[in-house]
Amino acid sequence: MRYRKLSTIKSLVNTINNSVVYEQGSIINGDAIVNFHAYTLTKSRIVFELYSSINKQPLSQIVKRTHTLKKTDFMIGINTNAFFMAEEGTRPTSWSFNLDIKHGVPLQLPTNKRPTLITRNGKIKLDYLRGNGSLKIGNNTIDWRGSHSDIGVNTIVYGNFDIPQKRKIRSGRTIITSDYNDAWIAPKENELLVGLSLKNEEVAVSQISSERLNLFDFLFIMSCPKNITSKINITDLVHSAKVGGFEFTKDHSAQSLIAELPKNKNNILGVFKNYLINNKLTSEFIEKYKKAWSLVIEKQNEIILLVIDARPQVKGQEGLNAYELHDFISNNFNFEKAFITDAGQSSRIVYSGENEFLVHGNMHYLDYKQKPPVWSGEKGRFVPGALLAYNRI
Repeated sequence: MRYRKLSTIKSLVNTINNSVVYEQGSIINGDAIVNFHAYTLTKSRIVFELYSSINKQPLSQIVKRTHTLKKTDFMIGINTNAFFMAEEGTRPTSWSFNLDIKHGVPLQLPTNKRPTLITRNGKIKLDYLRGNGSLKIGNNTIDWRGSHSDIGVNTIVYGNFDIPQKRKIRSGRTIITSDYNDAWIAPKENELLVGLSLKNEEVAVSQISSERLNLFDFLFIMSCPKNITSKINITDLVHSAKVGGFEFTKDHSAQSLIAELPKNKNNILGVFKNYLINNKLTSEFIEKYKKAWSLVIEKQNEIILLVIDARPQVKGQEGLNAYELHDFISNNFNFEKAFITDAGQSSRIVYSGENEFLVHGNMHYLDYKQKPPVWSGEKGRFVPGALLAYNRI
């Protein structure tokens, strides 16, 4: 059976250690039941770090491997707003980020203003970063703006967020694919294209071209005026990055999120128009569109990793709409900030303790070895980005 009806989870709270409390329960609205899983982490006692990779892996494997390498007695992982667009053997594969900086190295620069998750030396920061900034390439500092930003500089950054996505229904599942033929970028008049690639864990200029380049072949592409590209050489390294006025060093990592859940419920429609779908989004859509959600919630002294579970093809378990999500968060967590990390079938949270390993999420993991709502997590959507948390030693 691919979709199995869930039994209501009995609400419980379990103290894992003096830094971590796990809570699970059900949101019951008439005949509808949606389960949730939340880990509350004490900021001062927990180390936070961002995992980032262009290699395909399930979140469960990321947590397992890091848990083993760090030799901690527990680890929590939640996937951020990034996934591989092509799945199940479809080609080509592409990972979708709007912003990704790993230890100061820009693997992806934002195309527009983005809510952002930033870690530095084990501490966490939730903020907004504009889709503009500067890069130091070789001996030159270049100001840039994202492809969907209106800041008035000539150098434009195109990233894998600009690759068109196609959705196909296959055996009742929505498969996201992307076509190499759709990802070409052509230089503007009097400009050249600069392709940047990963080289020995550093970002370097790999191509300068007067012809079009394909986004699948690079981390990101810059369209630069010729007077700027004349100062750039092949193999020049990117030494530093500034995004929206925030200067990144080798101690920083960052990834884009989907949206901030506003404290005022009346602001939800505007937030979702700007960050989730498009400007044609209607209030009716927000009220009817239900799904699974995962969030990073910030309180004064705590960070909460939360997954709202869902079964989109089981009546009464389809999930929550944005307004219902807001009401649940507001009534239960007294948040200062709440950022949506992943929304939909890729929403996942993983706990790895000394003697147990649990995956909380929806039925997107089809090959599970335990009864719902816990799965092995070995198969399913591959993610290149995750927020990890573990004991501060």
